[in-house]
Amino acid sequence: MQMHPTSEVTRRFAADARPVRRQGGPEAGERRKRRRSRAGRLVAALVAGGLVLSACSSHPSSATTTTTTTGQTTPVAGGTAYFAEQPNSAAFYTFPLTPPNIGSLYTITQFQNLLWRPLYWFGNNGAPTMDPARSLADPPTYLDGGRAVAIRLKAWHFSNGAPLTAGDVVFWLNLLKAEKDNWSAYVPGDFPDNVTSATVVNPRMLVLHLNGSYGANWFTDNELSQLIPLPAASWDRSGPSTRGSCSTTVVSSSGCAAVYRYLTHEAGLYASYATNPLWKVVDGPWEISAYQTDGYLELSPNPDYPGRKPHLAHLVEEPFTSPTAELNELLAGKVDYGYLPPEDFAVESRLAALGYRVVPTYSWSVNFIPINFDNPTVGVLFRQLYLRQAMQELVNQPGFITAAFHGAAAPDDGPVPLRPANPYVSSLERQNPYPYDPTAAAATLRAHGWSVRPGGTTSCTRPGSGPSDCGAGIAPGTPLQFSLDYYNGQPGLETEMTFLRSSFAQAGIALAIKGEPLPTLNASYFKCSPHQAGCTWQMVQGGLSWTFLPDYYPTSAEFLSSAGSSNSGSYASATADRLIAASHTGSLSALFAAEDYLAKDLPVLWLPVPATLTVVRDSLGGTEPNDPFFGLYASQWYFTK
Repeated sequence: MQMHPTSEVTRRFAADARPVRRQGGPEAGERRKRRRSRAGRLVAALVAGGLVLSACSSHPSSATTTTTTTGQTTPVAGGTAYFAEQPNSAAFYTFPLTPPNIGSLYTITQFQNLLWRPLYWFGNNGAPTMDPARSLADPPTYLDGGRAVAIRLKAWHFSNGAPLTAGDVVFWLNLLKAEKDNWSAYVPGDFPDNVTSATVVNPRMLVLHLNGSYGANWFTDNELSQLIPLPAASWDRSGPSTRGSCSTTVVSSSGCAAVYRYLTHEAGLYASYATNPLWKVVDGPWEISAYQTDGYLELSPNPDYPGRKPHLAHLVEEPFTSPTAELNELLAGKVDYGYLPPEDFAVESRLAALGYRVVPTYSWSVNFIPINFDNPTVGVLFRQLYLRQAMQELVNQPGFITAAFHGAAAPDDGPVPLRPANPYVSSLERQNPYPYDPTAAAATLRAHGWSVRPGGTTSCTRPGSGPSDCGAGIAPGTPLQFSLDYYNGQPGLETEMTFLRSSFAQAGIALAIKGEPLPTLNASYFKCSPHQAGCTWQMVQGGLSWTFLPDYYPTSAEFLSSAGSSNSGSYASATADRLIAASHTGSLSALFAAEDYLAKDLPVLWLPVPATLTVVRDSLGGTEPNDPFFGLYASQWYFTK
């Protein structure tokens, strides 16, 4: 990141200031983040596995504590809380500049963020919005028509006593500029490419100069959200005793590459996490006290944390290889905070008798079935909007939610989540443009030249490109029959796909479903051209949801724009591209315009978003409301008497 003297735009700061959010001073309590490329974006929507009772671990739930107040639900100081990591989702990488091949929602929100705080904190009392009080900087101020942004840091410091300064932010920017291809959240042309330089005004204020004019909502929520101040005084080094030059030089120098190599090398030494001096310098409420290479993590309070110190004496995060193993631990009373697989919902009463409560947690996610617009056989069918509309009207979301998820799921009617409650859902999406209606679906098909055969196979009897014909390129007699591959490791997902097959049959759409292991599914599902080998997949459901993180503003660019790196189905619409681009520079109304178009144009088939069934010991307080990004606010947890 190029640093230069204070510019004219900086001197005009007071006259041109435009805050994007109301000011939020440091809170009295705690002050504190993807898809196959952008930070573990595609995450498991539900936990799966059968119920098998077996031997359990021997540790107790430790709440032997000192009383601080009195009463039936009195918080007490100390104790160890045992947290169950999602199966095969252990937190395992310290260095916050996480490479794409290991980018993980859980590593970010349940490990890194507990040690090193992002500059702007997202997740506000259960809402997917920025929390000014927990952020390390005041809300940003946009200058020069959105071509620059001023950031004023709050008073904060690292655990070694060094103050958090603008130089620590510049250090992160320099590393990111030099190693952007190694950043799991990188999207070409976006952050940090759109930042041309930085001006450090004083130790607690800097101004970022941008390559164009950007909307405050998008740039704050999707670009500044990626800023993570790093302890430059301790980490700007190319070896154990060799100082680096990444926090002060132009990013094109070799200094940042050498520093990155050193930090990633140290981050790969998992067995030394609890003893390495690098990882002892934190600015979050916790520090590593024990770590095992299987993902077992023990955290202790950071004694020099500037905010409210944690109530707990220890937080232990335990890895599990299967939902069954985790559920067994819950039933044995060995876990204080875990998860209930939806297919084992009947166990809820047993858990209640053991002193647990089950709380549905809705992530900031949308769920859908990608469809291959470039499939050489059925792509021509998928490109007919009326057919996509009929298919969406056959998706019985209310029935799915009841049959597959026991009511613990939210409907999804477009590219912005309906739950948790948020300000980004348009009125059109909230009303659902294509509710479940088999009669309407069949009527739509008949109106476009199809002979509908409920329970059989509908076929084209009026070929042609007219408004009442099947569509250009569709031959007479073409059947409506498709294949859908799904992840066979989630019983709830299998129930949902079986239900979908029955729903489609009501309008004579024959759906062949096939369960596959997740590695097989991922290997066969990719963006392709019609004549490319392997472009034979038609529809797919991997039990994954798209989670907006760390680009929290739900513009859908990465998975629904024609150039989106995760647009696996090759959906292409010039109108959608234009509206998505406008949402990056415009106000909330621009987001609504893109959202409404995508909800009506159906680039995918929308499915319900299953909730994660969080299981919490009744005597563990301070855990709610649950975070839509599965972040652990463990510094506010406490045991009660």
